[in-house]
Amino acid sequence: MLYKHKYKNIFYDYAGYFFAFLSFIIHIILATQYWPLVPTKDEQFFYPVVLEFKNSAIIPSIQLLSSYAVPQPPLLFWLLSIIMRVHNSLILFRILNALVIAITIALFFLILKQCAPRYTRLRMFVFMVYCLNPYLHFIGTLFYTDAYYLLLVMLCLYYVVKNKQKYPYYLVLFVAPLIRQFGVYLTFAQLGEYFLNREKNINKWIAACLPLVGILSFVLLWKGLSPQHDMNKIFALTRQAYGYGYAYIVAYFIAAIGFYMSPLFLGWIKQVYQQKIFWIFGIIGMLFYLTAPARQNYYAQVSGSQSILFLGLYHQLAHSALGGSLCHILLASTAFLSAGWLAVLVSCSHVWLVLRLMIVCYLFMNYFNFQAWDKYLLDILAITSVVFLKQLNEYLDAEKTSESVR
Repeated sequence: MLYKHKYKNIFYDYAGYFFAFLSFIIHIILATQYWPLVPTKDEQFFYPVVLEFKNSAIIPSIQLLSSYAVPQPPLLFWLLSIIMRVHNSLILFRILNALVIAITIALFFLILKQCAPRYTRLRMFVFMVYCLNPYLHFIGTLFYTDAYYLLLVMLCLYYVVKNKQKYPYYLVLFVAPLIRQFGVYLTFAQLGEYFLNREKNINKWIAACLPLVGILSFVLLWKGLSPQHDMNKIFALTRQAYGYGYAYIVAYFIAAIGFYMSPLFLGWIKQVYQQKIFWIFGIIGMLFYLTAPARQNYYAQVSGSQSILFLGLYHQLAHSALGGSLCHILLASTAFLSAGWLAVLVSCSHVWLVLRLMIVCYLFMNYFNFQAWDKYLLDILAITSVVFLKQLNEYLDAEKTSESVR
């Protein structure tokens, strides 16, 4: 019996690392055997840009930095161009993506172990719900910049959970927006924590503000939020047609979070269904989705692209399975579930304030983001999973304490 218990503990302690290794092997097989050995999908945008940086001087010109073809900061493209100078291979970049995602998965498992050290089955379930997300493995088989950005978000989570918010943490905050502009919400969350906690250490304030200086330099160079390229014409047309605020993107993302986390949100709904905040914000979230204008991909509508008509897998599945009104009812239901749970999690004082603010800042910034697909949820799903597990750990500890008192 002792041996059985020992092996069970070993399984729960190392299963996540084995899953990361297995994912790495499967991703390499798919990258080399399944996908064509030429740039496909978004690789058709990313790979030529890296090649363009490689063919330029080691220090890129201002003209290149202000006009390359992908609406993302240049840091990652420049770093990868250095690798390309040594060996020019699309397969190499795909293998690097597979490695980065494997490290991300292993790091996520380590983070969850810190959040709920005693509840092994619970944390394993949270781990699998996140790590079985198809988009996580999609970006692990192709050369997508999302993989590197997601690793930075996971490192940010790790430093917060381990209470190691020192120089490496601030370096991650600085680099994240230079990989993807949207990563600046991590900085806003950190600044929000310092403001609410009335932080008096001026060095912390300066370190947290440095990412704003980094991304602002490129915004001034680009004269906007992305390099001056033909794609900006579509961006301008989208803003002209729909304005600068996109309520439906926020509403859909709330609904999609509820869909991807439904095994967790429904499995432990008894922990929150008696809380008023769950019902109040759940109803608000449902009404917000039902009343938000437009129900399609803004970018697709303006560009006329039929290949990106849907916002993501959940959007497409709901439309294909139900269509029309029933689809909106389903999304409104998951919006109710998600908004209620997110309100509970954000209001929990036992969980790290900066992580709760990350959830708020993420949703707020997506109000201004018309480019929204489900793969952009991978970072917020990781953050929400960590906050969920930490809070559930507190609930379960409280229940055990009350039972022992009785």
